[in-house]
Amino acid sequence: MGTEQKLGIRTFLYHLYQNIATGVAILILAFVLAVVNPGLSSVAFVLTIVSFLIVAAGAARGWLKYISRTFVLDEHALIIKQGILSKKETSIPYRQIQNVNIEQSLSRRIMGVSNLIILTAGEDNNDTAEKSKGVFEIIDISVARNLQENLLKRTNVQQVESIPR
Repeated sequence: MGTEQKLGIRTFLYHLYQNIATGVAILILAFVLAVVNPGLSSVAFVLTIVSFLIVAAGAARGWLKYISRTFVLDEHALIIKQGILSKKETSIPYRQIQNVNIEQSLSRRIMGVSNLIILTAGEDNNDTAEKSKGVFEIIDISVARNLQENLLKRTNVQQVESIPR
């Protein structure tokens, strides 16, 4: 059996950013409120406490999302493991993989992450991200390219198109 691998540190940073943005915005609001109107310092203090709680909870949620998803390149299949309390393991035999696509929006390109979609036999190309059992919604682009290359080698599928580096 292969080694269990994470989705890359940029995946964690993306989840962290997504989960603490609201708390940081409230913290900035509290600071502006305290500077503009010192009489509202008690409100600003409460907002600061709330924002720190949101940031702490968001950081914990981002970390849990990051550690809850791993993959293994086994001898015969790609194994995707996910979950903390409720575990789910999906095995995709290499012989069923037809293509491996990497997709990036502008914001994800800036953050250095992408979507990786593994298309298997019997899937329709319409709405593939929703139907495919091999989807990594947020994955470090370098990990995605490496995984794509390894999967295509193991499946003997020729890569037709690639995104610019």
